[in-house]
Amino acid sequence: CTLLANRAALSLELATNEWSGSADSTTHTYSLASAVLNLTEAFLLFESNNFRISRQKEQNRGLASGRRCSTMSARTLPLAVGRLRDALHTRYTRVQDTIDDDMMPAGVEGTVENTNVNLIILPRPDLRGEFENQTFASQSDMRRVEHVFAAKAEQLEEIELAKIFCKLPSSALAVGGSTGRTVAVLAVASAGCGKTFVFTKVGPMKWASGDMWSDFDIVVYGELRHPEVRKATGISELLDLKGRNILNVHDQETINKFVTKNPERVLVVLDGLDETSLSDCSKYVYDLIHGEELAGIRLVVTSRPCADVFTLSKKKHFRRRVELVGFHRPDVTRYVKKVLKPDTAEALLREISDDEHLASMMATPIMAKETCKIFHHTQE
Repeated sequence: CTLLANRAALSLELATNEWSGSADSTTHTYSLASAVLNLTEAFLLFESNNFRISRQKEQNRGLASGRRCSTMSARTLPLAVGRLRDALHTRYTRVQDTIDDDMMPAGVEGTVENTNVNLIILPRPDLRGEFENQTFASQSDMRRVEHVFAAKAEQLEEIELAKIFCKLPSSALAVGGSTGRTVAVLAVASAGCGKTFVFTKVGPMKWASGDMWSDFDIVVYGELRHPEVRKATGISELLDLKGRNILNVHDQETINKFVTKNPERVLVVLDGLDETSLSDCSKYVYDLIHGEELAGIRLVVTSRPCADVFTLSKKKHFRRRVELVGFHRPDVTRYVKKVLKPDTAEALLREISDDEHLASMMATPIMAKETCKIFHHTQE
């Protein structure tokens, strides 16, 4: 770059001398053109080098923190897919939490990025052998199974959200990551434990900011309680819910072809299976959940414990079953300090330390959030 810049400077100096001297216009024009060409080459080389260095730093950061399952080489995407990805990045990056800005510390907005604290994610034991022929006709049947799950979960190690698709059973992923079958994760949590927040807000936000799930070019989620999600008849309909006014007819065709050819680079999150019935879903959504549509796609299905969950957990394409169980005690402290002004946070933390019942209740994310809101208003 320095050499090219020096050449450009010499050419400009020569052009100036020629202009003031007796050289003809052709010689002068040639010197100016040479200067412009050298400057352009220097600029392009400089920008190319900057891009290479920044990309290498990003990869090094990702590898050092374990955020990537593998190092992915740069990919060239169709223009329509690139536009969709950029639109999703923009939409996911600044997602607002249900926390009022006036609660937050001065100058901090109530976005998901600013309020997020890690939740405990545990592998859910595979009990297919124990309950292979079990039918779930009542809530008591499901509570009995949940009790068995809870007892076994105490001995399990936590899973990071960033690594939820990593180290799956060897039969799940073939060379290149595609098996010809859907690779799915079933995420279960009781009410208020944060499954929707984690998989429809935190996950997409961190993907958009480049912090995790870098293997995916498209990440899209849909909440099954909405009729337009459970009645969708194609991937473009699910995508259009998040990329509305982005996709035209031509874009949809291009993206459908991309998804069909590269299903392992697409992640679909379907949230809230317990809030609908599988019989009320379109054939497309039903088949997607059962691993019979878009073979090879990556899928997350979230739900509270319900009969459909136990039925689905027996499906072979659900390579991982996880459960969200709330906050660790230190993370409760971090959460309170994140969402409340310093004086208010310290006052609430004193209350928590003096009341074991309140401390236990704060381990559930929805209770922690509502307690902070109530305490903020009482302090006001």
